[in-house]
Amino acid sequence: MVDNVIRREMFGIGDEGSKTICPFCGSASFTKYGHNSAGKQRYHCKECDSYFIDRPTGSIIFYTKLPFETWSRLTECFVDRLSCMKTARKISVTTKSA
Repeated sequence: MVDNVIRREMFGIGDEGSKTICPFCGSASFTKYGHNSAGKQRYHCKECDSYFIDRPTGSIIFYTKLPFETWSRLTECFVDRLSCMKTARKISVTTKSA
């Protein structure tokens, strides 16, 4: 249950009715343009000629390369008030990422 709240409130994941838009210009005029190395759908915006993948815009994870599961575990560490060093060890990231 906590995981679902984190997904919805912090990361915008699971919002019904959310539409894909270009994160650079806000246009809904785009075409599918293959997949990235992680298998995510890529898009090409017809308005601003940018390429993007569908991520929740305006969320914490828009520019991150870390998977949601890592962010979820990081959030749990934050709630548990763990130090950066302990958090980094627990979720297997560098202290800079933690």
